[in-house]
Amino acid sequence: MQDLPKAGQAQWNEKILTQAIQMWGAQEATLSPLSDPSHFLYLVETPAQKWVLRFSHQSQTSPTWLQAENAWLQALRQEQLEVPLPQPSSAGHGFEKIEEFFVSAFVWAEGEQHPFYQEEAWGIQQLFELGRLLARLHNQADGFRPPEAEKRPEWFENHPILERSDWAPPEQNLCATFENLHQECLNWSQEPAVWGLIHANIGPMNLAIRENGSFTLLNFDQSAYHWYSGDLAALLFHYLLVKSARNRRIFSTKFLQCLLAGYRQERPFDLLWEKRIPLLLKLHSLWFYLSNAARLQANYGPLTEEVRQAMQAHFLVYQGLTD
Repeated sequence: MQDLPKAGQAQWNEKILTQAIQMWGAQEATLSPLSDPSHFLYLVETPAQKWVLRFSHQSQTSPTWLQAENAWLQALRQEQLEVPLPQPSSAGHGFEKIEEFFVSAFVWAEGEQHPFYQEEAWGIQQLFELGRLLARLHNQADGFRPPEAEKRPEWFENHPILERSDWAPPEQNLCATFENLHQECLNWSQEPAVWGLIHANIGPMNLAIRENGSFTLLNFDQSAYHWYSGDLAALLFHYLLVKSARNRRIFSTKFLQCLLAGYRQERPFDLLWEKRIPLLLKLHSLWFYLSNAARLQANYGPLTEEVRQAMQAHFLVYQGLTD
């Protein structure tokens, strides 16, 4: 499958990076590009400090969402959760605008990228501790009431249904499945005990592990209001991406058992919402497939059957779990 260009790829240029470095007063710093599928990221190193510069195309975010992201991170750090703190520009701004890009900076978070897809990466204790961390995150979301000017979007606002006039029948059918599941979910309760601000994309790029075995959550750019079960479903989605279809049910059961045991140490988790995780996994999987198919089609033309089958086998990880 061909690599997907980032949003704003055609508009990106080195002058934007140079101007951002000046805005953060880091002209003498060492810069290293970092891997990210959506943003342009750079590690900035000076003798005194390290931080990350993130460039997000204006089509992917808004000033309100960026302000809300920073407020949420600051609130979480005040409660001792391990998340990266925003690094204001020299002018004291939480983010800056350069041409068609919003620029944000974050203090480098302690820890190494978690070896997410390696078999030995997930011991019982690691899953237990990650479950506890998710519960602590959701406990803080319970009491977080930002003003409208600092409010993140709802998940469905940030993940609109990808209707296209040029979809082939297989994608049209999956769009209809996504829409039907979306409508079913809208009948669920959104009371504070089950609905709030979640990370929404916990996976290999967004999880660091520290020397003491604890986790740091990274990249809150997708955070949104959703059912708390959605965070567990998103994590399960990434975990199952490298599991064979015939073994997904076994891996899913074991993964969730350990994760939920840790979660329930810190926060109640009703059996009803445990049973809904597979449906939210299906929603998440369909979104990933359709969003990637849309980007491929926009840049390279209609999907071939070979590409379609490969993508469906990779992204539709709910198959065999919900059918």
